[in-house]
Amino acid sequence: MKKIFLMMAVGVLSIYFVSCKKEKKEDTPKTPESRQSILSKENWVISTVEIGGQDIWSSFIVQACYKDNEYNFKTNDTLEIYDKVIKCDAADPDTLYNNYKLLDAENKMYLNLELTPIIKINDTATLIELTNSKLKMIANYSGSPATVTFIK
Repeated sequence: MKKIFLMMAVGVLSIYFVSCKKEKKEDTPKTPESRQSILSKENWVISTVEIGGQDIWSSFIVQACYKDNEYNFKTNDTLEIYDKVIKCDAADPDTLYNNYKLLDAENKMYLNLELTPIIKINDTATLIELTNSKLKMIANYSGSPATVTFIK
């Protein structure tokens, strides 16, 4: 009888310990990363410039020497443009400096940027998408809306 009582006690205690769940500590919600932080982490390259539904960046209009440039949005509102391997002119500097500024709760960006001698943006662009791998914006180019997409 003592053995049965002892086995029952062990069984009840085992069930009790197994069925007890540890209280989950509530995870502290992560503060979303700022757009400024996402922009300034790494260099970007332009993948498309669409005007009127046409990607002019991939066309013959844009020389290859502009297509490999990298863009770094510094936290001090300086946009550094790195002229990479393919240069239009050997005398071109390796780095050019332009300005940008995030506005309207980081949903817009003032951009003063010469992508090529014929493609210049000096406008307040609306940021459509910004992730760790893609930046997409709409800006005014020669009176028409242009969608510019940067990737990492």
